Amino acid sequence: MRTHGTVSCYRNGGCRCDECRVAVRDIKRTQAQPTLSVQPMFDKLPNDFKIRFRDSLINWQKYGIRLYRADKICIQYGYHPYEVYGDTWYEDIWNKEKKQDAKS
Repeated sequence: MRTHGTVSCYRNGGCRCDECRVAVRDIKRTQAQPTLSVQPMFDKLPNDFKIRFRDSLINWQKYGIRLYRADKICIQYGYHPYEVYGDTWYEDIWNKEKKQDAKS
């Protein structure tokens, strides 16, 4: 018996229904790269940002913007990502370092 809307049904059962495809897509989004809130970009970047990326904004607000995409956009507008995100920009690196130190 298959449980639709699960990753195992998609991968092991070969199901390609909408529910199963959405489940796999959501898993890939969360596992691929760290994501950040898009709100700091709204606050710091000019209105041109909202117009230029209007098609992506809905997904970014729902799922977050990937770290490397945020980096590229900030640089295009002349900002270092730290200027837009502050300490949040480096939190992922700091957390990895803390985990490594704890293992040592």
